[in-house]
Amino acid sequence: MISGLNEEVTVLGRTFHFQTELTRKVDLYIRTEVFVGGKIVATREHQLLTRRPFDEDAVRTAMKEQHARVIESTLERAARYQERKQNGVDAGEQAQAAVHVPDFDIQQARSDGPPSGDQRAAVASAIRIRRIFGKFRLRLRLDQEVADEEIAERLATAARGFAWIKSSPTFAEIRLDEQMRCHLVSDQVDQWLKGDRQPEPAMEIWSEIVRFNDYVTEINHRAELIEFDHQLLMWTAFQVRDSGMSDAILDHLQWLSGRASDLDRLIDQPKDVSDETWFSQLCETLTQLPSAAA
Repeated sequence: MISGLNEEVTVLGRTFHFQTELTRKVDLYIRTEVFVGGKIVATREHQLLTRRPFDEDAVRTAMKEQHARVIESTLERAARYQERKQNGVDAGEQAQAAVHVPDFDIQQARSDGPPSGDQRAAVASAIRIRRIFGKFRLRLRLDQEVADEEIAERLATAARGFAWIKSSPTFAEIRLDEQMRCHLVSDQVDQWLKGDRQPEPAMEIWSEIVRFNDYVTEINHRAELIEFDHQLLMWTAFQVRDSGMSDAILDHLQWLSGRASDLDRLIDQPKDVSDETWFSQLCETLTQLPSAAA
């Protein structure tokens, strides 16, 4: 019998309980769960490819490694989150991608075609993650200022948005610390809505939601996504310039959902958008792709 691992760690001023155990579905899995006050706020599973009978020592080692890795990663990213919160640093200012997208003239450039099926498969999980947070950002209008008189309505929308994210199958794919922050910020929203709804804490909660959104959109700075997006943006820009927008191009553009708020709005409500507007926005999004640090 292989015993589970349990450990309490303080993260961002809260006590988190990390529990790692061996579970069996059809196959064996190492499952790490994170609790706050008895409530699960994050999970991570890893399938074990073992022979039968399996090596218990090897399994124990794998469990210890996953348990330690989850805690270490959570502490590291929580520290980065706290540093950004204290310094007011935007995710886009802090993160630097490993890919350089040079200046270009779209009229002179050439397109290599859309990304292949293999390319799409390689970034599919990352695209699902950024898409769900892109929809969240669009639904909450996080790039727009919120007035005192509308804060209650906006936080009620945020509560529905968080519930939607947490119920999505994609939620299990995001990083543990992001799952945790999602639960904790969501709890803040729910508590305010159930309480006396004072305006001052409401604005701080809204700021926390904005910081959380900046944090999770760091996914757009992954080198493989920048390469993918660059190729897809170039191809769609050429198609729109030469043949106009079509349903087939719109299907491809769904892979870009979550990359840029202005482009997301067009993708979300494409009706009556002119080809000129599409072309201009695709080119603008291209120029906004992150560059490598000098």
